[in-house]
Amino acid sequence: MPGCAAPVIVCPECKEILSPADIEGFWKCPYCNFAFDRDALLEDFVSSPLLQRWAGAAYSRMLRP
Repeated sequence: MPGCAAPVIVCPECKEILSPADIEGFWKCPYCNFAFDRDALLEDFVSSPLLQRWAGAAYSRMLRP
């Protein structure tokens, strides 16, 4: 949605700032290879860009006459 900040997470091992695209396929930090635990919060973090695009598309379809 417009105006929403892109979600980021900080690797607890190397302190790099990561986006969902950085960890969505491997669940590891691409900089230090830290393996993230797959929990509900991390699943939400990775899926948030997809859900935001879907919500934006659904909202724009609702606004059409």
